[in-house]
Amino acid sequence: MSNATHINSEFVALQQKLARLERENELLRTALDESPDVVVLKDAKGDFLLCNRTVAALYGTTPEAMIGKSDGHFSATPEQDAFFRDNVMGIMRSGVTQIVMEESTDDRTGKVRYFKSIKKPFKNKDGENCILVIAHDISDIRAAQARVEASERQLSLAMQATGEGLWDWRIDTGELRHNNRWYEILGYSVDDLTGTVKDFTSLLHPDEKDEVELLLQDSLEHGQHYHHEHRMRHRNGDWIWVLDRGEVVERTSEGRPLRMVGSFSNIQQRKQVEIDLVEAKHQAELANKAKSIFLANMSHEIRTPMNGVVGMLSLLEASGLNQEQTEQAHMIKQSADALTQLIDEILDLSKIEAGKMAFRNELVHLHDLINSCTQLHAAGAQAKGLQVNTKLAPGLPSILLIDPYRLRQIINNLLNNAIKFTRQGQIQLSASCHEGYWQCEVQDSGIGISEAQQALLFKPFSQVDDSSTRHHGGTGLGLSISKRLIEAMGGEIGVKSSVGNGSCFWFRLPLNKDLYPPDDRQPRNKLTQSEQNNQADLIFKQGPSVLVAEDHPLNQKMILSMLEKLGASHQLVDNGLATLQILRERHFDIVLMDCQMPIMDGYEAVRRIRAGEAGEQAAQTPILALTANAMPEDVFRCKQAGFNMHVPKPITLEALCSAITQWTKVTGAQGHL
Repeated sequence: MSNATHINSEFVALQQKLARLERENELLRTALDESPDVVVLKDAKGDFLLCNRTVAALYGTTPEAMIGKSDGHFSATPEQDAFFRDNVMGIMRSGVTQIVMEESTDDRTGKVRYFKSIKKPFKNKDGENCILVIAHDISDIRAAQARVEASERQLSLAMQATGEGLWDWRIDTGELRHNNRWYEILGYSVDDLTGTVKDFTSLLHPDEKDEVELLLQDSLEHGQHYHHEHRMRHRNGDWIWVLDRGEVVERTSEGRPLRMVGSFSNIQQRKQVEIDLVEAKHQAELANKAKSIFLANMSHEIRTPMNGVVGMLSLLEASGLNQEQTEQAHMIKQSADALTQLIDEILDLSKIEAGKMAFRNELVHLHDLINSCTQLHAAGAQAKGLQVNTKLAPGLPSILLIDPYRLRQIINNLLNNAIKFTRQGQIQLSASCHEGYWQCEVQDSGIGISEAQQALLFKPFSQVDDSSTRHHGGTGLGLSISKRLIEAMGGEIGVKSSVGNGSCFWFRLPLNKDLYPPDDRQPRNKLTQSEQNNQADLIFKQGPSVLVAEDHPLNQKMILSMLEKLGASHQLVDNGLATLQILRERHFDIVLMDCQMPIMDGYEAVRRIRAGEAGEQAAQTPILALTANAMPEDVFRCKQAGFNMHVPKPITLEALCSAITQWTKVTGAQGHL
């Protein structure tokens, strides 16, 4: 190869290398200019050797125009120019790469931008100091951080104002931070605790620790919102109730929880109120239970001697008394009936207050029921020179589906009060039908009632005249019980009255046509006197055998006397165990058994009889509970034990006759309560 050819070849190679360098330089230049970061190269004096378009745009010029000049030539303030120059020279002298957080203010707009700069010092080929600066604009990040910080400050102020404690748990490290309010609630200071999650768990009440940790774990694993009320130990040693809430706010890309934040408030006062309310409710329930037990016991204790009084009186009346003796027996009976009514009223009030009042729905001849009530009070009214009239409006249903006992109780109470407080004139009971309801009114011509006194009428144990010289007796329970009975049946009661002009007591009850069947359906009524007499005649004819299980001497004598009067054969035992033994040996048509007896009570005895312990035949024998336990739960208990019927004391000859007749028919009929 000739020398010329060699030179030519080297020239071509050099051109190719220059072309490649130009392309690489162009590519590098393009990369620098397209970079969003500021890229500059400065000499030892701090003047620009190289700039990209990003920094030129910030200074409002071109990269070429910046070469050989410093920051002070392009809008930077003298202070910033001095800072930039001193900073880069110091770094060049140190020879150590540094990361610097700095800001730049545009003097045209006043806008401040923030940069994170990497400044790398080096020497050029001539050994002169140079520095490469790559600055990343973090203005948007700083603005976002500022907004977050402002929001957190506002939230912190708001939470502080509401008394909320704040906590921030770094789950991966266990670090747990709190605001001042959190420490204040529990009485601690920052120096008292370790600043880890162990602080929280160590202060939890032992009874709730497992539950709290389980809820927190569920929140971490499944993203459930954490919300729990529990106790924590105060620095003074007390346990206080707190409401703790929290939520996971940061997770890794794999879903692993990193951070959980929450709030914390003192609910000790509210919780104490709840605890006090629960305790008060418990105490009220105990008091109510004690009252019910007391009333049941009092009812039993009063009914037991009353049973002897009423029972013996019914025997006395049937013994052929002369006129004077008959009048005396009648006065005794009135007193006994008044005492029995008082017991029933007190028990009724107790049942209503306890929500245990039960109502029966029976088909009732309304006209007959009203007329029977007025007839019942006719004699008492006539004794005072009063008349009792009945006025039933056309369209009044003749048959209703209602509780006849409670309806009769309400009407009788209103009639009794009207007669009691009326000295002359008349009493009129009116009943009419209106759209949606039927109404009953009892109008008297009595002393009347003032508006102030009317406010007391329907309150228990309240009376219009409570002075020591009042003329009229009573407990003040009748109207209160009537009001509660009517309201329980969906109705209302009231009075219209003025002093000296009499009173009109009224009540209305819903008239749901679906509940009132046509007249051809027969209601279930109590037996008439003639039917009772026929029953007594049947017992003389049938002569049933009766086993009496009763431990009270007076009741023993009274019941046996009644059975002799009825012509029934009888045998007496005084406890449940003796009842079992004699039923194994002998058959009886019926058993009359007290519930409370020594050795074995009536409930246990009847259960064992029904279980066959006295024989198969005895297990089918009618057994009536003749008991002074007359509360609704007593009736239910008798039914559950296996009694066929609950017969409350005191009992009359007529009532005993009716009960025995019902359960000792020729066919030996069986039944249930």
